[in-house]
Amino acid sequence: MKLKKLTIKQQLLVILPLTFVVIAFLMVSNYYFNYQEIKALSDGCYGKGGYPLVESDFGVFNYSFSCKFEIID
Repeated sequence: MKLKKLTIKQQLLVILPLTFVVIAFLMVSNYYFNYQEIKALSDGCYGKGGYPLVESDFGVFNYSFSCKFEIID
């Protein structure tokens, strides 16, 4: 059995969709783990009596988290 040599167009038809799938997988997994981390931090903040402040960029690839407490006299 002989293997057929793929043309450049055929190689691109294989490589481009695979690259897209890998990039999409990495983006979704990054979003999921950031979501889980923000959720855990928020739950801990609520548990201490504070309220979370989360600022995020588009797609939650970058975020800042802080826990604010109100002082009641």
